[in-house]
Amino acid sequence: MSKFNSKIIVLLAMAFMFYGCAGLSANAHIMEDDPLRNTVPESFHFNLQNPSVRNYLKGADPSALSPDRELEIYLLQELAAVKDEKGLGKAFDRLWEEHKTIGELINHPQSRPGFTYPLVEIYYLLSAVPDQNWQRQTRERLFQETLRDIKPHQISGYALHLYTLALLKNGKYHIAQPFLLRLERFVTPSIYLEDLTVALDYVMDGKDYSAGSQIMARICQAGTRDNIKFPDKTMCKAISAMIEAGKFELIRDTLTPLVNDNPDLQEYLFVKLLRENPVPVTVKTSVKHKKLMVEVQVIKAGKNSEYIDPELMDIGESLKETLNFSSFRLAGKKTFHLQTGETGEMTLPEKNLLRIVPISLDRGKSRIDVSIVKDHHDVFHTVVESVDGGVTTIGGPKTNDGLILLRVATNGSG
Repeated sequence: MSKFNSKIIVLLAMAFMFYGCAGLSANAHIMEDDPLRNTVPESFHFNLQNPSVRNYLKGADPSALSPDRELEIYLLQELAAVKDEKGLGKAFDRLWEEHKTIGELINHPQSRPGFTYPLVEIYYLLSAVPDQNWQRQTRERLFQETLRDIKPHQISGYALHLYTLALLKNGKYHIAQPFLLRLERFVTPSIYLEDLTVALDYVMDGKDYSAGSQIMARICQAGTRDNIKFPDKTMCKAISAMIEAGKFELIRDTLTPLVNDNPDLQEYLFVKLLRENPVPVTVKTSVKHKKLMVEVQVIKAGKNSEYIDPELMDIGESLKETLNFSSFRLAGKKTFHLQTGETGEMTLPEKNLLRIVPISLDRGKSRIDVSIVKDHHDVFHTVVESVDGGVTTIGGPKTNDGLILLRVATNGSG
């Protein structure tokens, strides 16, 4: 690939990856002693309903915690106490009056670093209460000024749960996708399927058929993998809406390969609906689900020599010009052929694991979720946007004299 059609992303201060300090908050990694950030034992709802979590919140002493965790406890205590959706507005008013920090965070962006978790929960409350003009303007300003830069790996547990739901409520369906993917790591399979079903209702109400097809694919994958109750009625409703909107080809091309590969899906009514809808024979015989080809090269970059691996000769000079390293060795490579929602994994040095999940693939453009995991925790996360043939270079884990580079090339015809 010519350096002129390559996109270089070098992420500096790589120590941030291992200490959860990237972006807004130094508290983004999971606290092992904090159940609010470790797991979410309930599906999407307007408040907090799990009895054990409610008991934990009832007995918690917020004053003994760091400022961000203290504020998070107060926010979630109010959400646990709300009896119905109408009470969310009063809950926010109480919080506003009793905790001046909330006003500071909303009105003064410079006060927000270190408060990522309570910020996304405030955003949820602003999204959940009756949609008055000031609330709509305030939450959008909060999002544009700060929250749009948050990456999925920076939040976990209930903050991730509530932020994902808020994005769905606000019609930010594609922005919600990587957060919805990450949420799977904090819930049980049955709860995750419930969350996907709620998400599907939101995106179909918003008539975002591209996001809807991606979520339906995730539902098929999660339902067959974990052998749990399948939301057949919701799937049928969504497919019927797509047929009515003239988007049947989109959903057919997305779901047909999954149905063909999973005999357990044949019993459901949504499959019958897929197969009964009349389409031209020429289209039927040419159904081919698109896969994204992702080629990953793992490169060790260093400063102690001028060596360039023979397999990297065509890009070595361009890497030298762009990066502050003098040697480049190919440590490994792998090619994935993935549908949207599928996960590809590759082992990296220092016991790191690379995970790649295509989010969308449309007209030669793709978006893929890239994360590096160590000891079951995300240490790095980004979303890569690329055109067919595009190449992105990502800075990865440190080595003795440099760091690991991930050179990611994509092609939608794979």
